[in-house]
Amino acid sequence: MSERLQFSGGINLALKLPREKYVETIAFYRDTLGFRVLDETTPHPTISQSCRLQFGPLTLWLDCVDNYP
Repeated sequence: MSERLQFSGGINLALKLPREKYVETIAFYRDTLGFRVLDETTPHPTISQSCRLQFGPLTLWLDCVDNYP
C-alpha cells in the first residue's frame, strides 16, 4: 500500500497576472467583492507591480508580470 501525500495551505496566495488584466482584476476585487487593496512596492525583477488584499488570515497578492501572455 502506498503512502498518501498530505498538502496544506499557507497564509499567502499569489496570483500572477498579465499587464492587460492587472487593473481589471484589482477593480473586481475592490469594487465587486469589496476588498481593501493595499499597494506594495515590489523589488522583484519579474513583477512590475503588486498589491495585497487581506482575506481573514490569508493574504492574497496580485502581481503584475509584464511578460505573461
